[in-house]
Amino acid sequence: MQRAALDAAVAAGARVRPASEVCDGIADYAVVVDGILGIGRLSDRRLRGSARALVECIAARAVRPRIVAVDLPSGLDPDDGTADAEVLAADTTVTFGALKAGLVRGRGPELAGRVHLVDLGLDPVLRRARPAVTAAIGIVRVPGRR
Repeated sequence: MQRAALDAAVAAGARVRPASEVCDGIADYAVVVDGILGIGRLSDRRLRGSARALVECIAARAVRPRIVAVDLPSGLDPDDGTADAEVLAADTTVTFGALKAGLVRGRGPELAGRVHLVDLGLDPVLRRARPAVTAAIGIVRVPGRR
């Protein structure tokens, strides 16, 4: 995670906890921010190890906290929307810069919840791109940016 972003989140009241601690105290959380996996180019996007154990723990709860995914739910392929058996379904996904195709393809619509696109000012570059898919989606505008 980018250090400045982490510092800002903590300053705003977010708490960073190891996976083992989160699983033990999940009933105490109202919201979990899912930044477990990013959109990096991995040939195998399945959750493994402590990341998988954490997702299994959250998914097994009868009552779970609200899940806010950063860019896309962990375990969801950003290109085609495929997902392993274990994926952290989100109530809300906040994605940045451009809509990831996997959010509107395959299992993406089922797993992403309500999707918000944060405008990072990439519009001039994106207008020259040929999108793989298109979808209507709300855009969150950052004050002071166009």
